[in-house]
Amino acid sequence: MRRLNAVIGERWLLFLLSLAIATALWFSVREGPRQVIFPERPGAVLRTVAVVPTLVGAPAEGFAVRAVEVRPPVVTLAGPLDVLQGLDRVSTAAVTIQNARSDVTRTVELRLPPQIRSIGAVAVSVRIGPATLRSLVREMPVQLQRLPEDLRAMVEPTAVTVEVEGPPELAASLRPSDLRVVVDAAAMAPGAYRVRPQVQVPSGVRVVALQPPEILVTVRRHAP
Repeated sequence: MRRLNAVIGERWLLFLLSLAIATALWFSVREGPRQVIFPERPGAVLRTVAVVPTLVGAPAEGFAVRAVEVRPPVVTLAGPLDVLQGLDRVSTAAVTIQNARSDVTRTVELRLPPQIRSIGAVAVSVRIGPATLRSLVREMPVQLQRLPEDLRAMVEPTAVTVEVEGPPELAASLRPSDLRVVVDAAAMAPGAYRVRPQVQVPSGVRVVALQPPEILVTVRRHAP
């Protein structure tokens, strides 16, 4: 019986210790950099910091970096307090993307100051895709389509700004006449409506944003 109680007691002790460590690490990541001082080693601390990827080179012509992801995005460092206290981020070793035409993923070490240690490496994923250009097309008039003949409508505002994205040679040459901003009014009855206009663009071009994103359409019957 004593042996059983001792085993149970040891298991509870290990459980509570694990819970305390997990809680401390959770708060460290959630609330930003925190220091945990080891009493038996004066000046030694743990500190959680962000990881910043280091990219070298440029993708092949016609391609661009679309996104960069670091896993894990934060790491816990160990070392002297006087070194870590001003450290809030660390860089990765170089990830080369020169002339890349597809995604690049590398497992790399961290660039750490002297006397600083970290557990394990990090993975850097770079998403490479066709190069695109964003441009703004301003003062695009809003057109009402299929409004019943016995109704009339007012639109506010009467023009919007469209942000588009596409291949550089296509997006750079867009003219207002290449786009149409329309509202289908076929199902509208007298009243006020807040609607998002539909933007018709050439093939290969994508609508990124509309400003304002919605317009007010007020529908009334013709005066007798």
